[in-house]
Parts: sequence; C-alpha cells; structure tokens
Amino acid sequence: MTLNGLLRLAWKESRTARKRLALYMSSIALGVTALVAIDSFADNVTGSIREQSRTLLGGDLALETRAAFTPSVNSLLDSLSRGGIKSARVTSLASMALADGNGGTRLVQLRAVTSGYPFYGSIETQPAEAWARLQNEAVVLVDASLLTALDTKVGDSLKLGEKKFLIAGTLGNVPGDAAITSVIGPRVYVANRWLDDMGLLRFGSRADFNVVLQLPPQQAGTREAAALAKSLRRRLDPRSAEREEREARQGQPSRAQSQADDAEEDSLLKAAVKTADSSQLTKTPIARIRVRTVQETERDLTNTVSRLANFLSIIGLVALLLGGIGVASGVNAFVAAKIDTVAMLRCLGATSRQVLSLYVIQAAAMGLVGATAGAALGVLVQYGFPHVVGDFLPLDVHVSLETRPLLFGLATGVWVSLVFAMRPLLALRRISPLQALRRNTDSAAVPREWNDPLRMAVDLLLVTSIVAITAVRLGDLKQGLWVSAAIASA
Repeated sequence: MTLNGLLRLAWKESRTARKRLALYMSSIALGVTALVAIDSFADNVTGSIREQSRTLLGGDLALETRAAFTPSVNSLLDSLSRGGIKSARVTSLASMALADGNGGTRLVQLRAVTSGYPFYGSIETQPAEAWARLQNEAVVLVDASLLTALDTKVGDSLKLGEKKFLIAGTLGNVPGDAAITSVIGPRVYVANRWLDDMGLLRFGSRADFNVVLQLPPQQAGTREAAALAKSLRRRLDPRSAEREEREARQGQPSRAQSQADDAEEDSLLKAAVKTADSSQLTKTPIARIRVRTVQETERDLTNTVSRLANFLSIIGLVALLLGGIGVASGVNAFVAAKIDTVAMLRCLGATSRQVLSLYVIQAAAMGLVGATAGAALGVLVQYGFPHVVGDFLPLDVHVSLETRPLLFGLATGVWVSLVFAMRPLLALRRISPLQALRRNTDSAAVPREWNDPLRMAVDLLLVTSIVAITAVRLGDLKQGLWVSAAIASA
C-alpha cells in the first residue's frame, strides 16, 4: 500500500472516533499552551530588558550603599561631575505620612531625588507638568492609592516628618520601579533638598543611598562604562573589588594584558577627575558601596526572569507529560475498540506493519492538531500576560511573536503525543486475522509481551525523550536528569 493510500485510509478510518480523538488532543493542547505562553513571554521580557536597561538603572552607572556617603566619596563624585560625568542622587526610606486635613496616617516609601533624575526614561505624572515642580517647590508626588487610603486629593497638604508639603499630583509609570511595590507602601517622591527639614535621617534610621551617573557621549560605551566601574570599585572598596574580580575571572589573562587593562581603567577615571588632586584618589577610604553598570542590571534581571520562566516551564512540562499519559490511556482504550477493524484489515491483506503505520499516522495527526491548537492559544495567552502581571514588572513589555518558543512547543507536543501513543499501538502488530472469528471467546484479544524488543525500545525512547526535553528546556543536562527523576517519582 502506498503512502497516499495509507493517508486516505487513515482519514476514512478516523471518522468513527474523531470526537474521542478530539478529547485526547485537548490534553496535549493545554500542555503546549503553557509552554508556548511562558517561553514566549519570557523572551519578550528579556528583549524589553535589553532595550530598556539604561532606563531601568536611570543612568550609565549607579552607586548604592546603606550608609550616607562619606565626605571623601562626595568629593570624588564632585570631581567626576567637574570631569563631565553628571550625577543624581536618590535616597529611599520608609516613613509615616500624615494627612494634614483629617489626621489619617499611612506607611509610605519615600524617594528623595535631586535634579536630573532619571537621566534615561521619564517619570509619568498626572498632571504631566507636576514633575517639573518637584525641585522648585515644597511639593510631593504620590501614588493614587495613597489619596484613597488617606481620603485626600491633589492640592491637600501632606506632612512627612517635621515638614508639610503640597500634593502636586499622582505618579504613573516610574522606570525601574514596579507598580506592585505600592501595595507594601505607596510611593512618595520629594526633592532631596528637603531631607534635612523633614528630620527623618537620624541615628538608627534605615535608608538606601543611591547615586546614578551619566557618562559623557564619548565614554558612554559598554567597555568604557565597565572599565570606569571597575576602577571605582577598586578605589571605594578594594577588598570587595578584589574578591569579586577573583570570583568572576574564568580564565587568567596574561600579565601584560592585565596591566594594560588596569592602565586603561586608571586613565579613564583620572581623565574624568582631571580637575581634582590625583592624591585624593588613593586616599579615599574604604566604603561599602556597590557599583552597578547597565550590563549588570540587565544580567541580573534577565537571570531572574530566566529562573522564573524555568520554574513555570517545569509546571508546563508536567502538564504536557500528564497530557501524554492521558493520550496513552486514551489510545489504549482506542486500540481495544479497534480490534475487529484491525482483524478485518488483516483478512483483507494488510500487513502488521501497514496496520501499525495506519494508526501511527492518526496519532501523529492527533498530536499535530493538538499542538497547533495549543500553540495558537499560547500566543493569545502571552498577549494577555502584560495586563495580568504588568504591575509586577519594573518595565513596559513589548509583546511580539517569538518563533523559537512556538516551534519548540509544536515539536514537543507532536513528539510527546506520538511517543506516548506508540506503546499501546504496538499491540496492534500482534492481532491475528483469526480475531475476526474468535473475538468473543479470546480473553487476550490484544496480546502484549513484556520482552518485546520493539516495546522495550519504545520504553527507552520514552524515558530518553522526557530527559532530553527537560534538559533542552533548562539548558543543562544534569538539571534535566534531576528534574526528570523528580517528575517520575511524583
């Protein structure tokens, strides 16, 4: 029988069981939906992080510490500013806000910022001109949820510490700050120059002190920013810098190359502070300050998204494998119902190989249709993700169709449905033409032999497929083995 004849026969023969096959296909479709939606959205988030990395940081470099900057560090920052590197400060702390009109109180997340922040991106407010008033007037910008909590409105007074402010507007999108953080405490933005008047920074106060730097256009490249960051680390916290460099170093560079890199880093920093006394650089005291670059911010966020996507993908894989088990169970019942049909085909001259090929084609078609439906639904789901989890993300996600997750989901769905269906389908090879006569008296109508070499090969293929799919998804064979063993034990 030709391939064309097999295809026509498979189509005609499936007419009596299409509703049942549709139920089997739905189990595969749900697993593929989860895989495609999760992987596609993770790729979209990663791409958006890459595009908005500077916006997320607010500058080209950032210095972060939990203690106030020492005079020597402040002097170094002033020298950098005179060398053409702009800086803006952000002091973050928790405080109680008091509504001056009705006496209501609420714990808030206070952000005291200086002029110029952020250097990249913009903070959306309502009204739009409210942000421009922040540095010139005694005003604050707050999350809309704070107005509801305190039963106030724009134009009312808000007391922070020992100073009263006018509520000038509400906050919208804030680069690098997820809106969901307002659940912990609404955000309040104020000019940094009012910190002393508020009297909130006293002995024992807990605050985060950040400085974002914007490099001149000629030094804004990735290599220059990384070199400057490395040099700053060595001067601000030499011991930590040495430890980080030792941990990050994969291969030991040549001594000449290392000296050349050090010379380049020193020249970049000294060029930036050329108006300062060079002896000041070596006398800067050790400070527990973390220096972050755009690339490090991008890498940290990407790794976080990747870990979350891997965790959710494992759930999707479990759903897909459970769907495969459902397919195997359904095909087993399907085979039992097709014994008479197979016996009749054998009486008409069909070989066991042709019979097996007939139903393998049906199983493959079932997997293809189910996987295609699941991939289409997964694409639709990923377009809905930003509306569901947008408040949990510190960036705007641009959703687009990703080819890799789509193809991976399709291929995985088809393969899982086929490999799980193969085991019960193998029994069709053993059905004799005589089954058409003795069907009612034979209790072993579908004979199965545990030592069947082909069946053992399919079992091995099944186990190998699970490990391979998991390892490919996680990108690590060892992790794939552990996760596969955990799935099997569960």
